[in-house]
Formats: sequence, C-alpha cells, structure tokens
Amino acid sequence: MLVPVFKIKHSCCSIWVMKEYGVVESWSNEFNVSLDTEPGMILGFRNYSEILLTRSTGQLVSYNLETHEKMNFGIVGTKNSFFIGTYEEILVLLNEGELLFPNDFSYETDQDDYIENRNAQMSELWTQLLYASISLLFWTLEIFKHLLESHQINLI
Repeated sequence: MLVPVFKIKHSCCSIWVMKEYGVVESWSNEFNVSLDTEPGMILGFRNYSEILLTRSTGQLVSYNLETHEKMNFGIVGTKNSFFIGTYEEILVLLNEGELLFPNDFSYETDQDDYIENRNAQMSELWTQLLYASISLLFWTLEIFKHLLESHQINLI
C-alpha cells in the first residue's frame, strides 16, 4: 500500500509505503518530494524512479526520486484535468476477418450464449475505443488552448 502525504506549508510530499499489508508497524517513509510550489495531485509513477504529479499551479511535472531532478512538461491544466490510466496495446482489424467458433461449440445449445458474450466483448471494445478517442480529443483541445493562451499560435 502506498500513501502520499502532502505538507502544504513546506511545499513537499512524503510517500509512505506499507511493506507488509495490514501490519501497522511496517509503514516506512520512503521518499520526500520537495517542490518549488505547493503540490497538486500525484498521478502515478513512470520508469520506476519518477513520480508524475501536478503542482497547485496546474503544471504537469515529473520528479526523479533518485536524482531529485524536476522536469516541467510545459503542459498546464486545471485542478482535475489530468488523468493517468492503463492501457493494453492491441490491434483490431474491424473490416477484416471472420467470426470463429471454438472447437467444442454446439450450434444448437451454445449459440445464444456465445453471441451474447461476443456482443458484450465488442461493446466493451467500442466503449474503450470511444473513451480513448474522447480523451485524445480532450488533450488536443487542452494543448491547443494552452498554445493560444501563451501566444505560441495565432488564429487568423
């Protein structure tokens, strides 16, 4: 179990880890992250040695736990505009292929169950695809907005 503890007055965040689940005495303060400004929200870990987090100013930053270096990605959002999720890389050819049935498929008895399960899988796949598309559109609009506000691009 991992718990971030923010100390707003001191612009830092301590990361505590429970080494043995359920054993109170196993809590250990593993890292102290010191920022220039108040920390916003910890989003996750990257490359096993970096924390991705936001500052209270809305900047997306990375903090290397080994070197204590901070990297500002130049992306600014609002308080809850950042999200990190997991994904599984997959290639789906939607206009090719055929429906394959398992070898033990009994057409008379299993057809409805198989089709219902297959439809649920396809529905989940389309939901994930739609979510990914909306997320990509959202981030594109956020970057475009940031570029407009920082006068790096102009609309004519």
